[in-house]
Amino acid sequence: MKPSLDNAYARVRRAEHHLSKLKSESPGILSSVLGWAEGQEGLVVPDLPVDDGITSLPPTFGIRVGEAIYNLRAALDYLVYELAILDSGNVQQGTQFPIEDTKDGWRRNGPKYLRGLCTKHQAAIERLQPYKGCNWTKRLRALSNPDKHRTLTVVRRGPLITNANFFPPSSLPW
Repeated sequence: MKPSLDNAYARVRRAEHHLSKLKSESPGILSSVLGWAEGQEGLVVPDLPVDDGITSLPPTFGIRVGEAIYNLRAALDYLVYELAILDSGNVQQGTQFPIEDTKDGWRRNGPKYLRGLCTKHQAAIERLQPYKGCNWTKRLRALSNPDKHRTLTVVRRGPLITNANFFPPSSLPW
């Protein structure tokens, strides 16, 4: 089996699709409440308002944001799955992209979830951990987990993830 990041990229494109639909379906909300600038380039997951006088959002708003977040999180898991195949030559069961707040959490979960990855790739993923100061992974987890299990989390106003800080070039090992 030859590893490929095609599926991970497909997840990112799907997240972009959901965000594009948000922009077309709710332009007033995105521009006035969330500060979405017309003509803005790249991937942006906007934060939801805490209190801006908006009493209700369209029902699809939270669903689309949640689906975008889900697809971004899945893309990271797909990345680890494919790296495990690349490095080990075999499919590895139970892989995922760990997101850890502490070094102890990393030591406990990193080896389990990064089974089959070479030390170079493990170290690259470790650099993307919240305990190493990488905040976008912590934010993504903070939005992803409640959305999967309960409801979309209301957070502060402003951009959460943009193409400039989602995968900062300095944080990527390749």
